[in-house]
This record gives sequence, C-alpha cells and structure tokens, in this order.
Amino acid sequence: MSHTTASVSSSADRKVRIQVLRLQAGYERIALQHSLCTLANGLQPGALAAMVRDHIGGATSGWLATGWRFVRRYPVSLSVMGSLFSTATRRRLVLKSALIAGLVWLARRDQAERARTVQGPESGA
Repeated sequence: MSHTTASVSSSADRKVRIQVLRLQAGYERIALQHSLCTLANGLQPGALAAMVRDHIGGATSGWLATGWRFVRRYPVSLSVMGSLFSTATRRRLVLKSALIAGLVWLARRDQAERARTVQGPESGA
C-alpha cells in the first residue's frame, strides 16, 4: 500500500469518525433535552403534591388533610401562624415550645406503650 493510499484511507476514516462523533453528540443532546423535560414536568406543583402524597401515605396523610381542611376553613389561622414566626425571637420560642411538646408527646406515647406491654395483649381486649 502506498503512502497516498494510506493517507486517503486515514483521511476517510477521520471523516467517518467525526461524523460518528457528531451523531453521538446529537443523540446525547436529544437525551438530555428529554431528561430536562421530564424533570420540568415532575417539578410542577401538582406532580410534587402527588409525589409527597404517595411518599407519605397512610396515617400521616390523615393528619395533613385535617390540617389542610383547618387552614382552608379558618384562613386567619395561617396568618396567626405566620405572625408567630415573624421575628427570630418568636421563631425560636415557638420552635422550642414545639420541640418540648413533641418530646413530651413521645415520652407519654412510649410510657403508654410500655404499660400495654407489661399488662399483656389479653387485658387490652
């Protein structure tokens, strides 16, 4: 094989490789565009709410639904909650109070659970 034949062959190979790389880049751009569209659709409020509802499920959704109905029925309650969190001092006080209330609730729940365990399952029926 002569030098000119090899250079023509390598030039043709290079052109083919460039075309293949361009096609591959085009497919990657299309795949990226598709992924971004899917992501954008998933970030819409309805889709996010459905995702949260599906993730939370069960008993917790009952609490959330009750809270949502309360806020819808009494819109001023949301305003009151907002005013409680309006300053850093109030925010800290409310968060500490909520933390203490949550810890008390957990302790009482744990205490009630232990009392049921000690009494046995037959006394609960």
